Amino acid sequence: MVNSSRLRAALIGLPLLLALVLVPGCGGRGAQKTPTVDLTRPLSQLADQGTLEALQLLADLEVLRAQGVFADSTADRLAANPASTFLEHGANGAVVRGAQGRALTALLGHGTWSDAQRATLRRRAAQDLIAAAVWADSAAAADTTRTP
Repeated sequence: MVNSSRLRAALIGLPLLLALVLVPGCGGRGAQKTPTVDLTRPLSQLADQGTLEALQLLADLEVLRAQGVFADSTADRLAANPASTFLEHGANGAVVRGAQGRALTALLGHGTWSDAQRATLRRRAAQDLIAAAVWADSAAAADTTRTP
């Protein structure tokens, strides 16, 4: 025969255990929060530690360097900037691209550049990425012969 005090404890304990596991913030999966990423650290450091958006951003920088849009020194300087220059925390705490990060994405979307356009982009990007992206948008809109 089952001891009634043990049965009572099991009947009371089981719902309490389930409540702790299922209620967010009390245990189980609900207690796991997105880790906060320190965006004051250099972009390259975050990429080295595996932050996905930082890795993707550095890959974009390397593509633009390979296309001749960025000089080596500019790409290196951008990678050494605090990650907050390009990234920010989204509404749910995830790391997303900020204005400068979106400007890099815009530069990637323009395809092939002439030598003169690359020189202009290099000069503008060394000063201000957003201005370079705006110039690239206007140059792409004006030049219908470019290949995307």
